[in-house]
Amino acid sequence: MRGKWIIEYLKNWPSYLKYQLRIARRPYFITFNLTETCNSRCIMCNFWKKKKRHDEITPQEIRKILQQDVMRDLKTIALTGGEIFMRPDIPEIIDAIYDTTGVKPHFGTNGLFPSKLDKLMETHRHKIGGVMVSIDGLGEVHDTIRGKGTFDITMKAIRMLKEKYGFIPTINMTLSKQNYKTLLETHAYFKDYVFTYKIAKKSALHFGNNMDMDFELNEQEMKEVIEDAKKITNKNMYDVFIDDWALHGKRPSPCYAGITQAVVNQDGTIQPCIHKPAFGNIRTADVNALWTSEQAEQFRKTHKTCQDCYERCTVETFGIDLPKWVIKQKIKEYQERKKDREKENIGAQGTHPYV
Repeated sequence: MRGKWIIEYLKNWPSYLKYQLRIARRPYFITFNLTETCNSRCIMCNFWKKKKRHDEITPQEIRKILQQDVMRDLKTIALTGGEIFMRPDIPEIIDAIYDTTGVKPHFGTNGLFPSKLDKLMETHRHKIGGVMVSIDGLGEVHDTIRGKGTFDITMKAIRMLKEKYGFIPTINMTLSKQNYKTLLETHAYFKDYVFTYKIAKKSALHFGNNMDMDFELNEQEMKEVIEDAKKITNKNMYDVFIDDWALHGKRPSPCYAGITQAVVNQDGTIQPCIHKPAFGNIRTADVNALWTSEQAEQFRKTHKTCQDCYERCTVETFGIDLPKWVIKQKIKEYQERKKDREKENIGAQGTHPYV
């Protein structure tokens, strides 16, 4: 496995260098926010308050975007919302993406449409790159955050993916005031799955504008989460560096928004990042022109050192200089193990009868 990513990295190194130098002119990662409607009732998001789908971007429009020159280098495509299964045309969207680019899209879901997910896997499993399912605790904890009865329904979807299709989804836990104390027990419950976690964030431009909601962790709660997280030994790279952001507001890597990645929303607007204003709208302007516009170039110049967020898109940018991040990860893990051993030694000395 290690040899495989080394070969892959070396093969793509010339293009990665262009991104490092910020001279690349095409993104390699794009997110489609397909809808702002949702059937979950999350306490950290307002999407569910939007009752009707309105003029959402179509499979045909997605196909047209992906055929443009500026999208020629795409390697990763993500689908999100809202809840994507609020739309009836997800199979057609996946067809448009895969048939145009050859890229198998990843998507996130709350798991509350197990029958729709089952049908999609039955017909399109060969065109799907990965599935991330949201779980914010066990049983009542999850239900308190996302709505009564949602945990059991979501678990039905998760088990179906694994048992019927042999497909291991990623379990994503969003940490808030309401569930941060349950990180370890939730991680233990999903030990046979890929498990990751993130810290809930306020945004005026995403999550249905959740600025008026009370869910963010305070400094002390952040510290408790980080202490608990140290006990998780099989972290992915995103979670390894999350404490830098949680405690110090510092991203572990530079922000490449508007360079490596683009965000296209359900109304056709295109953003460099879910938390930043749009460059324009692909329905009223050419996407090639939007991506190279003066507004887009100005954003790239002014956001080189942006520290405003630590979203999942950061994982994609780790690939630009992957060896560095693998080394940093190993050093960080070694330092944490060393601290733990020192604490154990101190504890052992303190219990000696002659001390």
